[in-house]
Amino acid sequence: MKDSVEREIVELHEFFAGWFGGHLPETDAAFARFASVLADSFCIVSPSGTITRRESLLRGIREAHGRRPGLKIEVKNVEVLREYRSWILVTYEEWQREPERPRTGRISSVAFLRRPGTPHGLEWLHVHETWIERS
Repeated sequence: MKDSVEREIVELHEFFAGWFGGHLPETDAAFARFASVLADSFCIVSPSGTITRRESLLRGIREAHGRRPGLKIEVKNVEVLREYRSWILVTYEEWQREPERPRTGRISSVAFLRRPGTPHGLEWLHVHETWIERS
C-alpha cells in the first residue's frame, strides 16, 4: 500500500506545481485530477491554523491557475503510520521553492479513505499541515 500512497501524494503535488505554474491547461479535464480525489467532507488545516473545506479549496485552487510560475514541489519521507480496513493515516514532508523566494517546508498528516475508481484507490479526507523550520 505504501507505493500507492506515495504515488498518489507525489502525483497530486505534481498537479499543484503544474497548475499553479501554468504548465497544465486551464481545463475541467486537467482540474479533475485534483477534484476527483477529494472526499465530499474533505478539509485541510493550514500551518497557520485556518480550516478550509472542500468547495472553498476547489474554488481557490481553480482561480490560482498560473499564479506561481516557477514553483517546484518536492515530496519526501512518506510514512504510512496506520492502515485500517477503510482508511490509512500517513505523514510526509512537502518542500516548495519559487524563484526569488526562500524555500519552505511543511509536514502533513493525511487521512485517506480507500476508494476504488480513483487513480490509486485513495481519496483525501483530511490534511493537517505544520511548518518545518527552513534548512
